[in-house]
Amino acid sequence: MHQLDASRCLIAVEALPALAKLARRNISAAHPGRDYQLVEAAIAYGTKRVSFDSGAEHISARIANEPGQTDESSTVVKARRLSWILDHFNVGEFSLVMDIDGAEYALVAKDSGSLKRCRCLIAELHGTAQQKEMLHATLATTGLRLIETKHSVVAYRRD
Repeated sequence: MHQLDASRCLIAVEALPALAKLARRNISAAHPGRDYQLVEAAIAYGTKRVSFDSGAEHISARIANEPGQTDESSTVVKARRLSWILDHFNVGEFSLVMDIDGAEYALVAKDSGSLKRCRCLIAELHGTAQQKEMLHATLATTGLRLIETKHSVVAYRRD
C-alpha cells in the first residue's frame, strides 16, 4: 500500500456536514498530526449551490435531480469546481481519487484543463455507456492513459 508523501498536501472534499465531521475524524485517526484541508462543498458546475436528497442514512444521500430542488429532507451545500480547489490551495501537480455520484462527467467536460496537471486519477464511474466513452475520450486529450478497470472503478496515469 502506498502512503501519501509527507511533503504532499491532502485535500478532501465532502459535501454533507455529517460526513465532513466523520471525514475529519477518519483523516486525523489515519494520519495523526498531519496537516490537511477539508473542503465542505459539492463538486458541481453551473451552480453555486447543490441540493442533496437525504436518505434513511447520511451515506445514502444523493444530488437532487433538479438544480435548486429542495424539500424538508434536502440539504443545500456550496458548489465548487475542481479548478477552484486547485487555485485556492495553490496546487500544482496532483493525484485525484473521486466518487462523486455522476458529477465526474461534468468535472471532466468542464474542467479538463485542470486535469492536465493530474498525474493519477482513480474514479468510481456512474452513468451511461455514452457518458463513460466521453469521459475516456476527454481524459485521453489531457494526456491521462487508462491503466486499469475493475467493475465501475477506473484508474488513469500520466506517462
